[in-house]
Amino acid sequence: HGMFAGSRCQYCHQDYYGPECKQQKCPIDPVSKAMCYNNGVCSGGACVCNANSTHGYFSNATNCRTCMTGYTGGSCKLKECDAATGTGCAKGVCNAATLRCTCYNSNAQGYWTNGELGVCDRCKPGYDL
Repeated sequence: HGMFAGSRCQYCHQDYYGPECKQQKCPIDPVSKAMCYNNGVCSGGACVCNANSTHGYFSNATNCRTCMTGYTGGSCKLKECDAATGTGCAKGVCNAATLRCTCYNSNAQGYWTNGELGVCDRCKPGYDL
């Protein structure tokens, strides 16, 4: 059965098209059944992915399945660091394998943890600046 809408099923649901309303305009996560993998919205038959600090930074090129360049993590909110230049971590070092910051954790360099962006920019609980 197709995905019809209207009081008499006279047109396709907004997320479907075709003669039998069976073709989806945007991809759906096979597990959660969420349009655009629940990381964006369907607009005009294409995914428009989240690109903000609240919902993450997802790539339109992959229909919102992967992070935009420069971001990492399951929610695509963490900034990647640059292992080649060693930049991107305020108080830590860049792990070349994961492109995530490993925060300093010593008396000499301080005790740091990741804030919202994952760049070692916050004191660990119990330590002051």
